[in-house]
Amino acid sequence: MHHRSVAALVMVAAFARQPASAERCPTAADMPKGVTLRQGNSTIHIKATGEHEIRTETTTKGVGTFVDTTYDGLVPIGSGQVLADGDTTRRFVYPTDYRTFRPEPGQSFTYDTVYWTGGWFFGVESTDTTNLKVVGRDTVRIGDCSYSTVVIEKIVAEGMRGIMSDQVPEPRLFRLQFSPDLRVVLYSHRAILTPIVPDSFTAD
Repeated sequence: MHHRSVAALVMVAAFARQPASAERCPTAADMPKGVTLRQGNSTIHIKATGEHEIRTETTTKGVGTFVDTTYDGLVPIGSGQVLADGDTTRRFVYPTDYRTFRPEPGQSFTYDTVYWTGGWFFGVESTDTTNLKVVGRDTVRIGDCSYSTVVIEKIVAEGMRGIMSDQVPEPRLFRLQFSPDLRVVLYSHRAILTPIVPDSFTAD
């Protein structure tokens, strides 16, 4: 009788641990419903809305909410407003088919983001050029969760903003930790700064 009781307790304990583990560590199966990354003042909701479309909603205290759609979590697609007041719009220009880009070491892809700021009668157009290059593999730990990632260098060369701009900003280099399995950028940081891992990563 005593042995049966101990065995039953062990089984109950093992069963109780399983949901907690699944809850702490999102998987690709969670993407249709969504996952959430939290870091400091920002909360990022990420959801697969199609076979290749990933919708990201980033809310930052004091800034607002920004919604974006990407192809497989990396290349922005479509067009939309950038600012809440509606005076900035954008469109993307791809010199090659963005669907051919794969997150594998040695692969790279470049695209332009064309911004139009101002009303329909008078406005200013500027163009940013972004290059994505896969430079290696890594493993990222968020709490008790561990994910295999590819490291992507993202170089953004900004265009001039506004008529009175007299110089073009220097290109900015970012490093992205991207999970190919989830099709999610777990975190990114300026290359000149120390990376900060998200506080938490949960299934919605």
